[in-house]
Amino acid sequence: ERQLSEARAAELGTSSWALWESDETLADSWPVTYADPETVHLLDGSVKVTQEETGIEVNLEAGDLASFPAGARYLWEASSKVRLR
Repeated sequence: ERQLSEARAAELGTSSWALWESDETLADSWPVTYADPETVHLLDGSVKVTQEETGIEVNLEAGDLASFPAGARYLWEASSKVRLR
């Protein structure tokens, strides 16, 4: 979902999800394999997420919500600090 509304965020309870932030020690890109299905709400920054198997790319910006299936491998790329839940 693009630009998640406050009402939708409240419905999903995103404010209670664990907070994750990138920092200076994190590379500009990092691989992620999801053991379980996962949904994230990007709070700050922007990223390009590429599914490694298919090469399909999605650009996410602050306010966006994205879901990832279990077992999928993605490459995350960011040019600045990222915060998400």
